[in-house]
Amino acid sequence: MISFFSRSPSQDECERFLFVHIPKTAGTSFRDALDSHMRMVYDYSQGNPVTSKDVSKYIYQQDNFYDFNKRISSFKNVCIAGHFPVYKYLNFVTPSRIITFLRHPVDQVISHYNHQVKYHNLSCTFEKFIATPKNVNLQSRMLYRIPLGLIGFIGLTEQYDCSLKLFNDIYNMELKSLRSNVNDKKNMQKEDLGSELLNEILNNNADDLKLYQSALALLKTRSEFNKNTDPKRWVFSHAQLNNKGNITGCAFTCGEEDKAVKLELLVNGGISHQFEAKEFFSEIPKARLPRERYVGFKVANKCLPADSEITIRVVETQQIIFSDKLFTKR
Repeated sequence: MISFFSRSPSQDECERFLFVHIPKTAGTSFRDALDSHMRMVYDYSQGNPVTSKDVSKYIYQQDNFYDFNKRISSFKNVCIAGHFPVYKYLNFVTPSRIITFLRHPVDQVISHYNHQVKYHNLSCTFEKFIATPKNVNLQSRMLYRIPLGLIGFIGLTEQYDCSLKLFNDIYNMELKSLRSNVNDKKNMQKEDLGSELLNEILNNNADDLKLYQSALALLKTRSEFNKNTDPKRWVFSHAQLNNKGNITGCAFTCGEEDKAVKLELLVNGGISHQFEAKEFFSEIPKARLPRERYVGFKVANKCLPADSEITIRVVETQQIIFSDKLFTKR
């Protein structure tokens, strides 16, 4: 019997959204915009007045995720939202329905500090705040265990209106651009930072910076893709070169989830061969992947010549899902 965690999603579950609200990334504005379009279920930690009663009852009092899932299965167009790591509710939605916003780590850290001072009576110095482990690489830690390329939508605070337009295009919604939870009184501003403090934030949050830069490139690529192509043809993907020299990964769409994605391998710009993402994908076991997880692929080491530029792209749309230069024999 297939377990609850690995089976394909039901129709009701396909209509769910999961909004990972990373603190101080314009998430409150986006959440408020969502609130007018769907039923919101909030998880902002135990005891938080914003946390929904169903979450308090089933998650924090009973520690019963199964009954919580059954409870929200009766809701239509529901979104679970809050300050939680994506892995907590990863199996409740398909990856294409996971939403989040990211922000440049320097701005996120400063804004987070100002928010804590104003609303939570934080009394520690800024220097101590940025060195406290729970405030370091917060964004990448909240998205830990799921690759960026498998997340349904990633917006950027600095490009909020552009991100909102892209979200509306992808999910066929009409969310309005709101501005909520804006702190006009700031104890610390970016202009106040000396080079030493600025470098400390960047060094401490190197993972967040790398994540942000990847999300920036992804937003640009996806925006260009949507100009000329149906958003449902976008392929969610993850690919990596493993220690055996093979490229392994997965690829799937949200528009035709029962159809295997056809890919092609390019070596130095020339097409080597074509293949389908139809192998069983065992990684990220909690993720609710389509096609009963038969969305994986592997390109063997023997197909990857040394000192070559390797690219994997989607045959139908030419979307690139992997690109690397192999300078030595792997």
